[in-house]
Amino acid sequence: MSAPDIALQGLIGEDTEQVALAQVLGVGGDGRSVRVQRGTLTHEVRRLDSYKPTPGDRALLLRLSGGEWVLIGALA
Repeated sequence: MSAPDIALQGLIGEDTEQVALAQVLGVGGDGRSVRVQRGTLTHEVRRLDSYKPTPGDRALLLRLSGGEWVLIGALA
């Protein structure tokens, strides 16, 4: 099992507040940080699954109880 898949399993017990769709604007050099736009807001999020985003993709975001957004997948 890959590290991102293990990270997703860790979210099962996490309190979540919101799920949202966003547009991928760019991917950081590390491949894990992703810049997304949701409405007029932009966020720097961490990718937690094996999906490799490219600019223009639609990303599925999960907001954790601490306010952090994480990218958990994408819609084709």
